[in-house]
Amino acid sequence: MRETLLHMASSTLFDLHIHEEQKRTSMEGFDFRGFFAGLPTNEKCSLPKSEIVAVLRDGGEHWCDWVEKLPEARAVEFVTRGGAGPGDKSRFEMLIGSKEHEIHHRLS
Repeated sequence: MRETLLHMASSTLFDLHIHEEQKRTSMEGFDFRGFFAGLPTNEKCSLPKSEIVAVLRDGGEHWCDWVEKLPEARAVEFVTRGGAGPGDKSRFEMLIGSKEHEIHHRLS
């Protein structure tokens, strides 16, 4: 359970890194393993339960606030997936995919 919750917390950090900090237009060459391994919410980290809950709550609220303020022009920009998956997707589609992925874990 701990690893799943940390994985869910990492997803919001991934979205913010890709779409806000780096404003990537291509996922070509992105080091997914390196990125996730370097996070404080890395699935193998031993954060106490209270900190995991706080990260999920605070990170989720921050993610929602950011998405609400994301300009439509940026949301509809396409990100080239390269070797990261089939076809290009808009930032909005990628963000919806993150939430779908989270829901998958919540239902598991």
